[in-house]
Amino acid sequence: MPAALPDDFMIVRPSGNDTALVFSPVDARDYKRVNDAILAARPSVEQVMFVRKDGGMTQGLMAGGEFCGNATRALGYVLLKGQDGTVTFRVSGQDTPVTVFVRDGYAALTMRASGRIDRRPDYTLVDMGGIAHIICDAQSVEAKAFPTEAPAQKASALALFARAGIADKPAAGLMIVDAATNLLTPYIYVRDIDTFIPETACGSGSIAVAMAQNAEDLTLLQVSGDTLRVTLDREASFLCATLSGPVRILEERAAAVQAA
Repeated sequence: MPAALPDDFMIVRPSGNDTALVFSPVDARDYKRVNDAILAARPSVEQVMFVRKDGGMTQGLMAGGEFCGNATRALGYVLLKGQDGTVTFRVSGQDTPVTVFVRDGYAALTMRASGRIDRRPDYTLVDMGGIAHIICDAQSVEAKAFPTEAPAQKASALALFARAGIADKPAAGLMIVDAATNLLTPYIYVRDIDTFIPETACGSGSIAVAMAQNAEDLTLLQVSGDTLRVTLDREASFLCATLSGPVRILEERAAAVQAA
């Protein structure tokens, strides 16, 4: 018998990266169960964020405690009801609050772009704290050796993450970038819930690519066909990143729940 879905959730599409936002109270010990139930019931969904209030401020918590840029943009869009405006809240994998502003159906996330950048012979490692990414060119040895079949992809990615020293991170990503087209092909592994997803778009990965390339303004084509734009600005002692792209609602919260 399939696991029961939460009473109060919705499905949002930030740049093609379908995300479930769960508003029902869920104990953290049940995050994996609820995450797996939603992914099974809604095959297009690639990730789940649990929304709650803490000290008056909204929090968005990923099932594995990782940071997710697109889920963050999705939550900001929903909190603003898709209307132009600005909202600040906390998310997992980030020590400081993040700000999302919405304009004309686009949601932009502004945050500190902190992290360690380690340039290695075949790839660049960007450790953002709540998630670490391996960035490699589509013509690199690592990219060309990466399997095309799903079962082998997970094993290959996990072996690469172990060699890179990021297997213990809450989440790890492999970002393959085609320099000719600026197409980003992302693969994400979340440790605590043991999910490996070939994603259709990746927000944190797009920021990591911009950091690796030291690009002040970078637009990346996502597998979904949508784009994500990253701008980097140095402010005083830290780097500020803005991630922007389209957002739309696929499945609204149940009317009965909204009226309660």
